[in-house]
Amino acid sequence: MYRIPPFWGRYILTLLSTWSLLFHNVNVSAAGLPTTTLSNGIEFPLVGLGVGNLQHDLIESQISHGLSEKMNYRMIDTAHASHNENIIFQGVQQGFSSYDPTALQKHNNTVHVITKVWYTHLGYERTKISVKESLEQLNSPSIISVHLLIHWPKCRDDIQWMDCEAEENLLPQSVKDAGPPPHLDKEHAYLESWRALEDIYMGKVKLGTDLPLIASIGVSNFDLPELKELIVNSRITPHMMQGNSWSYVFDPDLIYFMYQRKIHFQVYSVMNGIYERTGETPLAFRALGDIARALSAFAKSEYGEDARYSEVQVLLKWFTQNKVSVIPRTRSLDHLEENSPESIGSMPNLTAEEEEQVSAIVRAIFEGHDFDQPRATFVNSASEKVHLFWKDHDGKEHPVKTDLEDGDVFETDTHTGHIFVAYDDSQLKRKEFQVTAGYNQMEKIHINELLEEL
Repeated sequence: MYRIPPFWGRYILTLLSTWSLLFHNVNVSAAGLPTTTLSNGIEFPLVGLGVGNLQHDLIESQISHGLSEKMNYRMIDTAHASHNENIIFQGVQQGFSSYDPTALQKHNNTVHVITKVWYTHLGYERTKISVKESLEQLNSPSIISVHLLIHWPKCRDDIQWMDCEAEENLLPQSVKDAGPPPHLDKEHAYLESWRALEDIYMGKVKLGTDLPLIASIGVSNFDLPELKELIVNSRITPHMMQGNSWSYVFDPDLIYFMYQRKIHFQVYSVMNGIYERTGETPLAFRALGDIARALSAFAKSEYGEDARYSEVQVLLKWFTQNKVSVIPRTRSLDHLEENSPESIGSMPNLTAEEEEQVSAIVRAIFEGHDFDQPRATFVNSASEKVHLFWKDHDGKEHPVKTDLEDGDVFETDTHTGHIFVAYDDSQLKRKEFQVTAGYNQMEKIHINELLEEL
């Protein structure tokens, strides 16, 4: 069962709480959607749609539905290597075609599209080719705002699906002629790519006429040494970095380094990285569900909204509340709406305590070590024998421990909110106790002389 090690657990949770304060004050766009401001002043959505590996025949429909007033997606993530930028362009055109001009102006007609330079195109001239092809396929300057990232700093030998030489051999001859194979110069090729992105962003290199301007430049899948090396050799600090959800929880040095330099962090793999691992940690997942139900109850009592928030929505809220943008991918229209900017933006904020709980839950899920159930310790100090029962939701009482003598102690696993009832030996007096302990917590309950007369 999972218990956070005393020192390391406090260190991680303190850092995550600190980041909550550092990254809080989420902006709200004119349309009421959660946004942040990049270091170059660009207002940037915190909830987007990932379509990089989505089947091509689903992309146009997903984007078209996502742009609707009901969902209000205004950020889409892909990569040049996904070969779908032209489909994204078509989806945006189709989605906005259903708006009347007045509504479109009210709800913001700018769609932020993030695309990336694949590691086969690292190097100054190869990067220019990749960027030019992306901009030509996303060519709608009045609607689409393009953000360009380096997808990987290098082709890595320790990642099984990366095959540097085979991918190099499949490239068009024009790309091969533009520059040397980047896998033969792994320590410098990405620095040359960054120099190209800087020149294009600053307008020093023109790739064509009437192409969209680049709104920001950044990196993806960089570790801390690589990011430091890039910044040492740069004129422009990356405006954003895209990384997996594991990094946000387990690489505090990287996250704090980005905060210090105002590099926005965007997280991918919320579903694959966290949600799909929950079968190994049912109690941690149940704790996430408890938070979802508490938020739903709060929304109903405070705003009269009949909301039923899901565990996934709690995770997305946790990230965005800390100014970390998210790009979940889905094939389902129902999930598309559930994960949308409208849905996440309308949720109540997590309390500081709930944020710490989510932090611990995510750690437990990643590590595959489940929570301990709350544990109650009953101490009989009533100067008489008592009998202990558990009271279910229907009010029916079930025996838990009989003949608990004066001074005896009884321990049991339980759940937050469970009600126990203690009776005296004659069952003429009773006392109810409600468990307040949460997961990974113990609670001592004294059964004393204050037993109430029936």
